[in-house]
Amino acid sequence: MLRARLAIDVHPDSHFGVVSESGDAEVLNHQLKLDPSAGEPSGNLATDGECHSVLFYPETDRQEYVVTRATDHCISTVFATEHCLAEPKSVSDGVVTVRVVAPRKQTFKRVLGLLADCGAEVSVKWLLNGKQGRLPVKTDVAQITDKQREAIETALEKGYYENPRQASLSDLAEELGVTDSAVSQRLGAAETKLVKSLFEP
Repeated sequence: MLRARLAIDVHPDSHFGVVSESGDAEVLNHQLKLDPSAGEPSGNLATDGECHSVLFYPETDRQEYVVTRATDHCISTVFATEHCLAEPKSVSDGVVTVRVVAPRKQTFKRVLGLLADCGAEVSVKWLLNGKQGRLPVKTDVAQITDKQREAIETALEKGYYENPRQASLSDLAEELGVTDSAVSQRLGAAETKLVKSLFEP
């Protein structure tokens, strides 16, 4: 069994229930309710259903009940399809922090792939092995370019990976003297290599 905390920058068309334009929120409850007539999801994403969420906004001290349609971009459908336990904890600037429990390593690898297929960008915040405690992290950084390393180091220094984020892509782009898209590409490429190094022999 694997346990992980993921920061997921969802696709704009995800309709994921906890993503709201009302500001940073804590997720008090979230559930994907599938259409019973659709049967159990198996192999294909379970898109016949709705996401139901209860959000709490600390700044305004209010709660909101949100119902959205499950779509091909909805990350909840990924966890349902792979039969993983997923507990969204918070949302900030379109980035959802999710605590995940997967039955095995291969399942977790499929989840990461399916999330990418849904148009989501994923950062693995931590990863635990249910039997052995924290997994030893062996990362091969030889394939990371100097520009990618510089982008990662700047992102860490500026708090881009904090929750909530302390810096935006534009902040990093200004610091590095490049465009937003260039920073996004460098971070994405480096993160993909780092995550793959955790699982590939």
